[in-house]
Amino acid sequence: MMLVNLVSLRPPVPFGGGKKGARSVVTEAFYDLDDVYDMNFIDFFGGSGLLSQWALEAGFREVVYNDFDDYLGRIRYFNSPRHIEYINWLRWYFYEANGLEPTSRVPDELAEPVRRRVLEEFAKCEEDGLDPSVYEYPILRPVAHQMRPYDSDPRQNRNCIVYTAARVAKSKPEKDNWCAGAKVESTDYRELLRKYPITENTVCSIDPPYPDTESFAYTGAVTLNDIGSLVEECLDKKAKVMVYGNKGSGIYNLMMTKFPTLKVCEFRLATFNKDPFDYLYRNF
Repeated sequence: MMLVNLVSLRPPVPFGGGKKGARSVVTEAFYDLDDVYDMNFIDFFGGSGLLSQWALEAGFREVVYNDFDDYLGRIRYFNSPRHIEYINWLRWYFYEANGLEPTSRVPDELAEPVRRRVLEEFAKCEEDGLDPSVYEYPILRPVAHQMRPYDSDPRQNRNCIVYTAARVAKSKPEKDNWCAGAKVESTDYRELLRKYPITENTVCSIDPPYPDTESFAYTGAVTLNDIGSLVEECLDKKAKVMVYGNKGSGIYNLMMTKFPTLKVCEFRLATFNKDPFDYLYRNF
């Protein structure tokens, strides 16, 4: 039996919709493959690259990471101590200065002043030549979700919504080597179907932005029909598929209805709103 050792616990910079809670079910899936060393892994919706990083650690012959949201570009901003200092200051302002725990809800009387200060700081980022999208993530979920009703401008909302509890980058993580060795693409997932052969020696990793998620949080939008068509095409080409999706997104019902023979593997999310579980669907 091959050795599968998935070392990475989380991506260097938090990313909404990450799959760190899936490590055990992904490890089990990799063990069930005959020999990953002779297989290719295509990560159609790469996100943070965590699934691609795991595929690299497992020893796949070739790993294709579709970095459509330019996650690697965000990581590059964290190479400077200036950015780490800025993140720590933001966290101090939002929580320590107000005597709050990082996971606590911001009181209503503080929500409006915090909202104004957030937008001021994002404006300063742009004036300093920094990318404000990098700083979406140091703002914790409670602040972000309370701020959502205040602004109708999608761009302002985009800069304030966070789907994962952030952490402080106290030291430089392993970001320089993140997904090193993968073939990095930044394109529509359909282009990958045309560019890379899909065969029985291909693992198609399909972790799309969930249709119930605000579309401005991601680059582009994917419908349930898109997801179903992609899964169907990969299966028609005899590929191994690994699909992710929870019940609230509609993906669970899609998979149960259209692909009822796939194995369903439940795993618990690290952070969640209502449903603490997500699912991996696979045909091997």
